[in-house]
Amino acid sequence: MKRILAPLLACSFLATGTVSANDLPAEATLYKDPRCDCCTAYAHYLETQGVKITIVDDVALDSIKKQAGVPKSVASCHTLKLGKYWIEGHVPKKAIATLFSKQPDIDGIGLADMPKGSPGMPGAQKMPFEIYEFNNNNDHSFMTL
Repeated sequence: MKRILAPLLACSFLATGTVSANDLPAEATLYKDPRCDCCTAYAHYLETQGVKITIVDDVALDSIKKQAGVPKSVASCHTLKLGKYWIEGHVPKKAIATLFSKQPDIDGIGLADMPKGSPGMPGAQKMPFEIYEFNNNNDHSFMTL
């Protein structure tokens, strides 16, 4: 009976949302250029995922990226502070959820450039999204979606 009861309790917690490995922080700050519409679309995407976004327009993005430790190879059009991590570019929720479930000791993750079909970008996905983790201006592969 004990072997069955523990898994059933765990499943009931997951089903009710009490425990979830993929929970994201409730709030985040998105730093962007005020003329960039795709950044605003990405903020709306995250809001549909349950994250309240504060948008900061007209900031010195280079200094934010430097503070975040974003390497130039991963740089994109906006930088997001979500919990203790930085998210660079149009990173899909699946990659962000993986980041928060694993909790690696890194600065953040990013999706370079602005690929079609990524959250906030129009069009269909043409190729796999290469998500990179970064730490102290160095990057390594994190996952492919």
